[in-house]
Amino acid sequence: MSQTQARNNDTTSRRNELLDLLMRDIITPLEFERLTNVNQAPAQAEAQTQAEAQTQAEAQPQAEAQPQAEADDMTNVVEPQQEQLNETQIREKKRTDSKNLISNLCERNRRLITLEEIYERVGAQTALEKNGVLWGVRDSKDSLRIMTTSVRGTYRVC
Repeated sequence: MSQTQARNNDTTSRRNELLDLLMRDIITPLEFERLTNVNQAPAQAEAQTQAEAQTQAEAQPQAEAQPQAEADDMTNVVEPQQEQLNETQIREKKRTDSKNLISNLCERNRRLITLEEIYERVGAQTALEKNGVLWGVRDSKDSLRIMTTSVRGTYRVC
């Protein structure tokens, strides 16, 4: 199989996945169009990708020396700050993040929002973080932005 055929198969499968998300109202038509590059010719997209890759390859050797030293400094700075957050602060942060996400999704005219999607986008992995997300969902329900459906973990936008 040639490289062009493999690329076309990848593009077709990606487009089919996005079409499925569009049909299930998980993404909007504008997001679908943007993600599939419907209005952009394949040759232009390929040329643009190659130009970006070349530009990045030229800029990479110059940028590699400095970020490594900065990254080491950043790692040392970030870790103590994360350790200082107590359980209440973590819960409140996830609560606020989930309320902001739900508000954003409502403004995008989404019909349904799943709890798993909120967990994924907010980055809630631990039970404590998921609890904060649930409180954010509770607040959004109280403010009548969303309401429960008959399917557990799925909310309808009001």
